[in-house]
Formats: sequence, structure tokens, C-alpha cells
Amino acid sequence: MERLGDPDLKVDNGTVEQLVCAELREWQALLRAAMTTKVGDWLELETKFSPAKVALLRKPLRLENDPAGVRPVGMCDAAAPRCAGCERAS
Repeated sequence: MERLGDPDLKVDNGTVEQLVCAELREWQALLRAAMTTKVGDWLELETKFSPAKVALLRKPLRLENDPAGVRPVGMCDAAAPRCAGCERAS
């Protein structure tokens, strides 16, 4: 079999599989921490986790209506104390 060239992805610190597993473990840890932390305190998670990941976690979740009108409609902002149309447990 003829070699077509060097791979585009070169990783110095472990294999790609190890890096993907480490990334997954970090996301899992962040989501676990978020589930046990009040929404208003999520910004403090940046001290333990990547600020970029915490920013994605805090990003508003878009909710859309389905054609039958069964699903909720609106924009849910997790960082807001209260969303429009959403009831949040204290």
C-alpha cells in the first residue's frame, strides 16, 4: 500500500484517543459540578474548569415550538434569576 503522506493531526502529549477521553472526563466533571451548584454560582466554576467550557454551559438554551404546539417556546437564559415563561425551583 502506498503512503499518501504524513497525518495532518500530530499530538505530542498522548494519543488522540487519550485526549478525547480526557476531554470527555472534564465535561462529565463540569456537568456533575453544575448539577450540584446553584445556577447563579456557575461562574465560579471557572476556577476549577476551562472558562470556555463554563461559558458554553452558561449560554442560553434555545427552546422552539413544534408544529403541534406541544413543546415550550422561548429563550431560556440559565444565568438569569428567572426566565420569561419558565418557573425555576429555588
